[in-house]
Order: sequence, then C-alpha cells, then structure tokens
Amino acid sequence: MEDRAAAKAAFDRGREHAAAGRYEDAISEFEQALALRPSAGLHYNIAVCHHRLLLAAEEDSEEHETHRAAAVSAYNAYLDAAPQAKDRYAVAATIQDLQGRPNLIDDWRIDDGDPGRASLELREEEPSEPEAPPDEAPEEPPPDTPPAGTPPPVRPDAPAVTPMRPGFPHGMLSLGLGVEAPAPVAMASTNGVDSVPALGPVLRGGGFIGTKRELLVGGEFAWSSTTTPANRGHRITTIQFLVLLDWARGVGPRKRLDLGLSNTIGIGGQTMAHGNGSPATCPVRASGVVSSRGGVVVGSRFLMRGVLGQKKRHALALRVGPTGGFFGGGSKDSGCLGGGPSPFSEYGVPEASLIVRSELSYAFRW
Repeated sequence: MEDRAAAKAAFDRGREHAAAGRYEDAISEFEQALALRPSAGLHYNIAVCHHRLLLAAEEDSEEHETHRAAAVSAYNAYLDAAPQAKDRYAVAATIQDLQGRPNLIDDWRIDDGDPGRASLELREEEPSEPEAPPDEAPEEPPPDTPPAGTPPPVRPDAPAVTPMRPGFPHGMLSLGLGVEAPAPVAMASTNGVDSVPALGPVLRGGGFIGTKRELLVGGEFAWSSTTTPANRGHRITTIQFLVLLDWARGVGPRKRLDLGLSNTIGIGGQTMAHGNGSPATCPVRASGVVSSRGGVVVGSRFLMRGVLGQKKRHALALRVGPTGGFFGGGSKDSGCLGGGPSPFSEYGVPEASLIVRSELSYAFRW
C-alpha cells in the first residue's frame, strides 16, 4: 500500500509540473511512479513530455536529438505495455514521424489508411496495482507420448508479423519539363544557330538516406532540343546521364516546403542538326545531324519543393540554376578541303559552355 500511495503522489506531482510547463521535472516524477507501479499511461506521459521538450528545442541541437530518441523509446515502451491500445496505430505513426522504428505490429501496414497521430495530452490514469503472483502453480500432467512411428502433428502457420519501416520517405520517382538555354552568350552572337530555348523531359529517381531524409541519392536523365524550325538554322540537342545528389530541408511549422540544392555530375552529348541543307563548311552530312560531340556535365541548382497530400506522397519541385558542359570540339567531314573547323567551332559554340536550366517536375514518394 505504501508503494501505491507513493506512486500516486509522484504521479500527481508529475501532472502538476507538466501543467506548469516544467516537463523535465514531470519526467522525473513519472519515472519515479513508474519504478513503483508500472503503467502504460506513465510510459505515454513520459513520451509526451519528451515530445514537448523536443518541439521546444532548437532543431539539430544535441538537446533536440536527446529528446527525440527518448520520446521514441517511451512511445515504444507504451506499445509494449499496451499492445491492444486503441491509439496504437497513431502512436506508431508518430514514432515514424520522429524518424524512429515502431515495435512490431501484427495487423497494420504502412500503406493502410492514415491512422492520425498521437495526442500530446497527458493520460489521467493512475499507476496500476500489479497482479499478485499465484501461491502455487498447478502441476500439469505429463503429455501423452505418441506411439513410435507416429508423424508429428501439423501446426497451423503463425500469423504474419509486418515490421514497420523506419522513416519516410524512402524513395522518389519524378518526371519534369525542362527549359534550357545552351551556351546563351554564344547563341546570341552567331547567325548559324538560333538562340531560342531548348525544351525537353527530365526523368529522375533515387532513395532518401539519413535519419532526417534530407539527402536523396539517385540518377537523372535529361533530353532537350532547341525549337528551331528546320528551314531557319541549326538545331542543338543535348542529352545527359547524371548522378544526382539532392539536399533539402523542410521549413515552416508542418515542413511542407523544402529548400535546398540539386547537384549533378555525369556524361553528356550534343548534336547539331539542320533539316534543309547545312551551310556549314565541313558538316558530316548536308542535312540531319551535321556534327556531334560528348563530354562531362556538372551542375548545381537551387531546389524548392512543395510536399502535397495527407500522407506526403506527392511533391512539386522547381529547380533553377547553371550546368557546366565540357565537350569536345565536335565531329566534321574528314574529307573537308583545307581542314576546316567543325560546325560547332565554326558557329562559335565553345567546348566549355554554360547551360542554364529551369525545370518544373512532379514526384511520387514512397
């Protein structure tokens, strides 16, 4: 009885501290009550106090990480103590929001409907009275021994246990439309290649890494071509195969807007084509692709991404910035009299060129 009275007194003091915003003191009192009289509600209250201290701490600070880990541990202790609690799915989802791994749950998968989130209000239940152990366990009769040669009984399959996956999102696949200006300075100063913008699709995909899911590592494919009419001038087409490293951090109270950088490096190629007879001195052929070249492409662009949907599975992203292309001189007619320049060189398109790109894309996240 003394332990029960002491546990109730500590529980009441913890509630008073929490009501006044003294969550560190509340945690100390709830832990004291928990040591005397275990209760699922005490685990939950400890988690709530750590969660509130987490929200008040500066992001990325040591204090923030300490309370995040403690809240995940206490929420999981609540799930262990109350495996059939009505809010177990909401608590599991909250643990995932805190970049933790919920303990195994046998009947919920991540793709089920949104269960909501755990309430940050304290539980009012008092520490429970532990069950007294029985004085003497009844003696079980020895099992019957089956006759020799009897096959073992067939046991029904155990129900499947679905582990919760830590963190979200895990991966992303996106499709976008890019608008590029390849070598804009050179394009503006030559008559042989029109300075109209290049348009084309961009496809990228990858996986998020790190506990905060701020880094995306993957790949990117981009194709673009200037919209020059066939009878007006040469058309430049650019193709890129890139390794992608995105870094973005959520801002705002609900982290629905990500700001960061999109970095790429890889290989690329460019072709110069004319649909109506090229006037270049040494084209590979008179019409069609008159010259081509390959090289290395490196870029870094500003990234702004808005996260959409109740489950945050959709996103719209804007990327704007420069890409540096370092290409060869370009192919030309090997039999050209006088050893004239390649069409790229003839029209002043440099080997090291700047490609300015802006792109709007949609992404599905899982």
